[in-house]
Amino acid sequence: MMRVWFWRVLQILALVLLAGFPLSGMFLSRSAAGWLGVLLLLALHAAELPIALPLAREKGVPAGMAVLKNLLFGFTWWLPLKRGVIQR
Repeated sequence: MMRVWFWRVLQILALVLLAGFPLSGMFLSRSAAGWLGVLLLLALHAAELPIALPLAREKGVPAGMAVLKNLLFGFTWWLPLKRGVIQR
């Protein structure tokens, strides 16, 4: 059970990071830099899709949901799914 909480905390931190880039850019008067951070993070997560999509198919997760979760959470979604810590 503790392992589930560990991954959930990491997923929350991934969302905070995703939201934090544009917010920090606004506070630092560098909004373009903040949005660039978001785009780079999304690109990094998109690069994980060749790993995440076959795994999602194997676990019965719809492709659209897998793409959304992977873009939001990255490896903090598909790695615990692969290890059986979380379900779908």
